[in-house]
Amino acid sequence: MQREPHRGHERERVRIHPYLTERMLHQSDALAPLATIAVAHRERLATPLLKGLPGDRCSCPHWGYLFKGKITYRFADHDEVFEAGDAFYVPHGHTPIVEEGTEFVQFSPSRELQTVTDVMMKNAQALGMG
Repeated sequence: MQREPHRGHERERVRIHPYLTERMLHQSDALAPLATIAVAHRERLATPLLKGLPGDRCSCPHWGYLFKGKITYRFADHDEVFEAGDAFYVPHGHTPIVEEGTEFVQFSPSRELQTVTDVMMKNAQALGMG
């Protein structure tokens, strides 16, 4: 399937998506450190940032809802794919792959998320991203 080019208003939404992502993350003290990483790498595989967590995978469960797009959560033995309109639960032990233009909300337990955030920030700094 060939993608059509973005229309004017869609192009503008894609253009400002990093800005809006950064603004939303800065609303939370716990998530603010991830703003730089999310903006720079919002559509890329998170593997390098998860290095050092058990199995080099996210050790935090997530609950969420996809408004638009597609997310694949890769586990050691399978993938779970969610698309627009899906509510989801993802247990620990995954690596997220978020397609360009995807819009979603995700909720996670604070303690587990902080552990993952700390590792991601350390890796981002080592990679020259943060």
